[in-house]
Amino acid sequence: MKIIIGKWHVKHECIDDFITLSKQATDISRKEAGNISFTFSEIKTDVNMFLFFEEWKGQQAIDFHVSQDYFKEFMLKSERMLLSKPAITIYDIESQTTL
Repeated sequence: MKIIIGKWHVKHECIDDFITLSKQATDISRKEAGNISFTFSEIKTDVNMFLFFEEWKGQQAIDFHVSQDYFKEFMLKSERMLLSKPAITIYDIESQTTL
């Protein structure tokens, strides 16, 4: 399993458009066969900061995801809305335990 955490710092005047665009991408991403979970949320303690938390079955699922036209469109459209490049980290999870 792979986990992706992305933090996006959005220009104040673009927040509404970014939220709309992100919700659309989230809805489509959740339908992909390799997706386990996909969450988009605002970070309440940090102005203009948004978080994507994604769980994928593996690298093949991520490769498929980033090759999709809607993903490419999201990346292109969101680029102009950002104050800085998004901070995206991918974690490779070999095992997990439920508490």
